[in-house]
Amino acid sequence: MCFVLYMAAPRSLPLIKWDEKNPALHIEELGEGELEVQKHFSLPYCYHVGSDTFCGCGFRNASYQNGSWPDEEWQPDDFDEDGDMQAMHEQLTRFLRRQLRPDDAVEFYGLWEDDLSLSSLSDLQIELPRLTESEFFFRDRGRYRIDQVEQGIVPNP
Repeated sequence: MCFVLYMAAPRSLPLIKWDEKNPALHIEELGEGELEVQKHFSLPYCYHVGSDTFCGCGFRNASYQNGSWPDEEWQPDDFDEDGDMQAMHEQLTRFLRRQLRPDDAVEFYGLWEDDLSLSSLSDLQIELPRLTESEFFFRDRGRYRIDQVEQGIVPNP
């Protein structure tokens, strides 16, 4: 079973197709079996966010166990030794900075596939730079909201 990551935005975003020869960040419309995940978002445009592993497993993610997310607190010494997960977080952050207006909000919801109807166990508001911090993990059944893609920047009229 894989971790899956979904994102919602205030406007339509460009899609990035999966490229098996060059695995990287890809943004896709929801598939027919994923439509129920929309109920977890307040923003209208929902997407499946994939990583270099095709699913969301290429992002740092923490499994919910016994009332907490222990992966956030402990990782083996060789965790993300090749830096692939960090690269995925950086690609996602760059995509958001390029595609959204500075004062736009964006939402994420991560969970294990086939659990789309389960309600969130964690609702956090974060700032965009948090996504690239090595201690940041997308939580299983964690919902995140970023209210401004870039704070302190005034959009051009």
